Amino acid sequence: MARISKVINLSESDRLELLRITKSGTHKSRKVTRALALLSMADGNGPLVLEQSLGLNRNAYYTLKRRYLSEGLSAALDDLPRSGRPPKITEHIEAKITSIACSDAPAVRPNGLYRLLTIN
Repeated sequence: MARISKVINLSESDRLELLRITKSGTHKSRKVTRALALLSMADGNGPLVLEQSLGLNRNAYYTLKRRYLSEGLSAALDDLPRSGRPPKITEHIEAKITSIACSDAPAVRPNGLYRLLTIN
């Protein structure tokens, strides 16, 4: 006999937060995909629909659903901290690269700056 799955019932505040995340365009793509998936789950769509529309595999569907039902919205949307080697590019370095890339080009380019921005 098949097990009856739990239905996701989003509160109004959760639904508004998910809609804000999907519309703002300032969040990471993983977070936006998870928000879209939760909205779709609340509409009654199953793993096959989400796999076809969002590319979310079956394991990710059930993990997301379980995390939302047991731990809440923020736990479902955000990644848990990962153990292991720290990232090579820190937030400080990333901010520096972004500021260099977004600033006007200097009149006389230093050798390193031009090569840094043109490396594929």
